[in-house]
Parts: sequence; C-alpha cells; structure tokens
Amino acid sequence: MSFWKDREGKEVTREEFFTRWKSGREKARQDPILQIANSLVGYNLVLAGIITGMIISFFNKQYWLVLILAGSFLISKSGLNGTLPRYKALKKIEEEMKGGEEE
Repeated sequence: MSFWKDREGKEVTREEFFTRWKSGREKARQDPILQIANSLVGYNLVLAGIITGMIISFFNKQYWLVLILAGSFLISKSGLNGTLPRYKALKKIEEEMKGGEEE
C-alpha cells in the first residue's frame, strides 16, 4: 500500500512522487508568476504571524515586543505592497499574450 495518491486517486510510489515533486519545483523556479504568487502567500503568512504575536504580546503585557512586531509589520506590509503590483502587471501581460495567440 502506498502512502501517496495522485489527483485521480491512484496510488503513487515514493520514487514517482518525488520525481513529480521535483519537476513541479523546477517549473515554479522558471515561472515568474508562480514565484511572485508564492511570495504573496508567504507575505500573508508572515503578516498573520506578526499580528498574532502582537496580540499575544499585548495580553502578556510585553509592550516592547509589540513595538518591535509593529515595526516588523510595517516592513513586511511594504514588501507586500511592492510585490502585489508586480503580480498584477505580470498577470495582465500573460492575459494579453494569451489573447494575442487566439486571434
């Protein structure tokens, strides 16, 4: 019995799983839209962690840590604000290229 299953529900061997996983990673390295999309997910996770840390630190009366996390939040938020327009621009370019291929 195999531990992994593919999208159709068929069992996948360990070697086949890691082969598919490696090819997926290679594809993600070559596609700039996937790279930026992964960065956006990462930023959202980091921001959620910072906000959670701020709330917990506030209730534990560690106000110095809340200030440090607030500064970290601003830096991470500015990184997100810089990445989001790049993602939208690349997505728009990709849609226009697909539209040109259909004609």
